[in-house]
Amino acid sequence: MSRFFKSAITAAFVLTASAPAEAVTYNFTMGGSAGTFDAPLGGGLLTSFSVMIGNTLFDTLGLGAAAPVYTPLFNPLNGLFDIELHGAGQPTAHVFNSVGSPECPVGDCIMQIFDTGGGGSLPEFLVLNTVTLQNVALGLYSIDPAPVVPPVPLPAPAWLLVFGLAGLGVAARRCSSRGPATA
Repeated sequence: MSRFFKSAITAAFVLTASAPAEAVTYNFTMGGSAGTFDAPLGGGLLTSFSVMIGNTLFDTLGLGAAAPVYTPLFNPLNGLFDIELHGAGQPTAHVFNSVGSPECPVGDCIMQIFDTGGGGSLPEFLVLNTVTLQNVALGLYSIDPAPVVPPVPLPAPAWLLVFGLAGLGVAARRCSSRGPATA
């Protein structure tokens, strides 16, 4: 195999293997309110989150150990595991409010999202005003496991396929123009 073809195959592999996982949108219901979040199809860190609880919009993701993570296998939202923050070691995701209400002025409330541990029970959430230390909302949430998948675009390395086929055509033409090999 020529050096050109080996390089082309290597480039095609590197370009396709290094493509980031595309985020898809999931729908969920939280305390009777509909919301959406974006996460990689196979699960992972959320890239966006939006739900209106009462008159308060929660859409600012927590960071570090409190960053929301979606696990499609078990279908909950969790935070990254952190024993220091949670004595029992329960992973809790945090989302903050960017639009306020009388119960939750901007930045004063935190939504804690956690999994109740499975066993068929729905995961829970808690909205807490961090200034007054009052519970604003408490309830269950459920996630629609079927993501809203956008149409599949033409892959970026498709041009490699076109040039590879053209190169094979040129190579085949050169071999056929030389005539059969004589022994």
